[in-house]
Amino acid sequence: MWRKKALALALRARIVLTCAEGGQNEEVAAKLGLDTQTVGKWQRRFVKRRVAGLHDEPRSGAPRTIDDARIEAVVVRMLEQCPRERHPLEFGSSRDMANANGLSVSTVQGIWRAYVSAPCG
Repeated sequence: MWRKKALALALRARIVLTCAEGGQNEEVAAKLGLDTQTVGKWQRRFVKRRVAGLHDEPRSGAPRTIDDARIEAVVVRMLEQCPRERHPLEFGSSRDMANANGLSVSTVQGIWRAYVSAPCG
C-alpha cells in the first residue's frame, strides 16, 4: 500500500512542477495523460496547503481502534498456532483467538482477511 501512496504523491508533485514551469492545466493534463480537473485539483491543493496538500486527506468512517502492533501480534499468534498445511482459522476458532487477544471475533476475522491471505504451511 505504501508503494501506491508513494506513486500517487510522485504524480501529484509532477503535476505541480509541470504547472510551475508555466504550463496551462490543459497542456499539463495532455503532457501527463490526465484529466484537466485532476491537474486543477492538485494545483489548487498545493497553492492552499503547499506540500501537505499533495497527501491524501483522511478517509471517512470510524477511526481505527486497533494499532499496528496489536494487528502484528494477532497475525503472529495465528501463524504460530497453525499446524502445517492448515488454515489458522480452521485450527481453533476465531472466538478463541479473539478472546486470547481481547478483540472481537469480527476484528480477528478482518485481520485474517487483510493480512494473511494464504493457508499457512
